[in-house]
Amino acid sequence: MAKNLYVGNLASTDGRELQQLLSRFGIVRFAAPVEWAGRTLDQLDLAARALTLVAVRHGDQLAVSPAGGTALEAGDELVVIGADEQLATLEPG
Repeated sequence: MAKNLYVGNLASTDGRELQQLLSRFGIVRFAAPVEWAGRTLDQLDLAARALTLVAVRHGDQLAVSPAGGTALEAGDELVVIGADEQLATLEPG
């Protein structure tokens, strides 16, 4: 229900405002870079890059909105939301 209230308050009657917002933001799933293994989410400080970590999958375990003290391991998969420009900073290279 909160989701519907949020969208209703955000979007104009024709949905253009919501469409413009969503056109600039994305959600990505990616494997944690090797250099992130052993580091905690607090140490990575994705929020400083205007990114929001939604979940971390380690093997068959999924942590939604994980605590900052969560340490990443090789092979962990992350789900992150942010502006397209900020999400591009996660790509190697």
